Amino acid sequence: MKQKLLLKPQNRTIYRGDVIDVLSRFPTNSISCILTSPMYYNDIDLSVPGAWGNERSVFEYLSKMRVLQNELLRVLKPRGTCFINISDSYAKRDHGPIQKGTKLMVPEFFSSQCVLDGWYCENIIQWLKRNAFPTSVKTHLWWNMEPVYFLTKRKQHYFNLNAVKIPRLHKSKYVNRRVRDAAAGRLEKRFGNNFKASKKEVRQFKQDQRKRADYTGFNSRYDSAKTDKNPGCLLDIPVKVVKNISHVAYYPVEFAEWFIKCGCPKNGIVLDCFMGSGTTAIAAENLGRQWVGIELSEKFANESIQRIGRGRVV
Repeated sequence: MKQKLLLKPQNRTIYRGDVIDVLSRFPTNSISCILTSPMYYNDIDLSVPGAWGNERSVFEYLSKMRVLQNELLRVLKPRGTCFINISDSYAKRDHGPIQKGTKLMVPEFFSSQCVLDGWYCENIIQWLKRNAFPTSVKTHLWWNMEPVYFLTKRKQHYFNLNAVKIPRLHKSKYVNRRVRDAAAGRLEKRFGNNFKASKKEVRQFKQDQRKRADYTGFNSRYDSAKTDKNPGCLLDIPVKVVKNISHVAYYPVEFAEWFIKCGCPKNGIVLDCFMGSGTTAIAAENLGRQWVGIELSEKFANESIQRIGRGRVV
């Protein structure tokens, strides 16, 4: 019997089943933020019948991912954000023209599919795993980074940059760039007669511009920029060993918190459509956000609820 469409995703609920089947029941424009990590192709076998990552070919896997990305695009709110951690593997056999032994380039193919199907790709964030599992292979470099794709439905979307800004290594000085370039003799070369600076401005160049009563160009955003800076696209969070978890593929709580802080408003709801060990839900609880998950394995779903300490499996 076909299941009815949900009126809305229920907070603190893990829906058990195949991700595509469950997502098809979610209302359009119902999720504020998506943070998830699909099982990587040809990587880890969790011994769960029907689990993703065990497809007959990488093309079959990418085809399923394309269906998934379009469902996620549908359920995401217009100003919503989506963060997908997906990594790669080496081909264990030939896949048509793709030769055995080469990297399959799954993240690159996946991200291209997203852009072709209407997603905006805002960033490719590299997760630096300083203590990633080492390799003894001598034909290539240690693989200690994974991409996280920052995707949005609209160019105008929610994003709280201040929540993830980091301290500057050195204090910034207040600088009027126009006057600075004029004092250095660069202003006219760069802009011709479009911009000028008076002799008085040049003399006062080294002074703190905020002390000038007639200058109103600085505001609270400038104050923030003076002390904190944009963290960029390198996320340095080490992998942590967590006891009593049977799911072997999980990311740290701090990792999930970073994305939820900048990508989900306080009244929003976070979706992890491959809930696994429940880390996304724990991070959402820590930050006071609502959450909802999807998990194929009944065992992992129940273990997640126990680890989270609240919620239900349906």
